[in-house]
Amino acid sequence: RSSDLNDKPQRDLTPEEKKQLDEFNKNAEQKIADSLAALKKGDDFKTVAQKYSEDASTTIAQGGDLGFIDERV
Repeated sequence: RSSDLNDKPQRDLTPEEKKQLDEFNKNAEQKIADSLAALKKGDDFKTVAQKYSEDASTTIAQGGDLGFIDERV
């Protein structure tokens, strides 16, 4: 099953890897909080997506618009 691939790590993380992962997660959580706060105060979704998104294919040109998504995908 594909879900089995991420059930457990292949090996334990080194202390440095754990530190890097914790820092990455902390930064990601802050980015989420900042973008949600911006949306809640009324900022335009396109502007927020352009500022916070890491998806280059939708960030600048489409402002976060993913276009039509087929439900079968």
